[in-house]
Amino acid sequence: MIRTVIVALASAALAVTSGLAAFAQAGERLSPQHAAAAFSPNGGTRATLAVFELAKRRAITRDPFLPPSEVVAKVARAAQTREPLDANAIALLGAAAGREDPALGLKILRAGHAATRRSSLLNTELLAAYGRVGEEEAALRIIDEILRRQTAAHGPLLERMATLAGDRRYQPMFLELLSLQPPWAEEFWRQVAQSPAGLQNAAALRQASYRQAPYEIGEVDRMLIEGLAGQGRYQDAASLARTLFPRTRALGDGGPIVRNDHFSRKPDILPFDWRLLSTADFGAGIDTQSKALTISALGGSRGVVAEQLVAIPPRTLKLIVTVARGSAPTDSLLSTSLTCAGSGRTLFKGAIATLPARIAPNACRWAWLRLEVSVPREADGYDWIVQSVSLTPDG
Repeated sequence: MIRTVIVALASAALAVTSGLAAFAQAGERLSPQHAAAAFSPNGGTRATLAVFELAKRRAITRDPFLPPSEVVAKVARAAQTREPLDANAIALLGAAAGREDPALGLKILRAGHAATRRSSLLNTELLAAYGRVGEEEAALRIIDEILRRQTAAHGPLLERMATLAGDRRYQPMFLELLSLQPPWAEEFWRQVAQSPAGLQNAAALRQASYRQAPYEIGEVDRMLIEGLAGQGRYQDAASLARTLFPRTRALGDGGPIVRNDHFSRKPDILPFDWRLLSTADFGAGIDTQSKALTISALGGSRGVVAEQLVAIPPRTLKLIVTVARGSAPTDSLLSTSLTCAGSGRTLFKGAIATLPARIAPNACRWAWLRLEVSVPREADGYDWIVQSVSLTPDG
């Protein structure tokens, strides 16, 4: 798993150095021998030339792990002789030594890292060396250092970190890094919310991180909850919601089945509240003053206007939708449905005029409760004022 992170980092570095190499090739050939023949470079210049040469070879071979050649290593040794602490020279010497002796290469790279932590090349080669010897914890610490600065590897590295977060084995390492409140934390969590692999352990990691050092709950937490539900991890989404948002403490645990059933507030934590959908033909909104869900639809409108994920207890349920007098006709134009999340099995679907409806006990743990419009094309526009949606144990 660490190797995939290293590949991402090396690939990003390769993209940057490939551009530099292409620029160099646009003029007269840039190689250590040709450049040195033109002028007598100092240590830093020699090291830079060696880096360009290695970048060119890696770009040509498309191998981000290609070790330095003997020529590159020779120039790096000359550079390091003149500038003993030059980070690029040390990085190249460590990478070259690692070809024959991984332990020696790692020792050189560690020594260079102890002298400076701001070299992207040195950090990249050290990260690769840690990956080769399987030192995951040390590798993650190097990744933390790289992410604290904006580099070409920032985006790809965050993506791979999010993937790595889905593996429970690495949770203690992530908790240690996150406890230091790194500047990349929020970007990391946003990436996790969009990563199917990262979401496998996202709820447990986020809850453990919150218990370890409570933070200000915000939009990224809502993204994580919605991301978990979007991947079918409904129980994880509910568990995280209960931990972070006091209003959801009873979610799926004996509390009201439908949240915000009288539309007294704006939706907060999706999908465990009303998701309102709008198109050019229909739309829905909540009026908190009148405590109502308002729905408008033009002729030819067809689709879901509001939905909520609800926890279904193993009991017979009673479904009621209350519409204000004076609203549009309550025939087949406005209907409601209850559908098992995941399997898509329909538990109930019908016009609200047919309600109340009784729904027999079933094996569904989570279901989508939806309101839908279906207006004939030749009809005029319609408006509904829905006052409540009730799903309660019958009797």
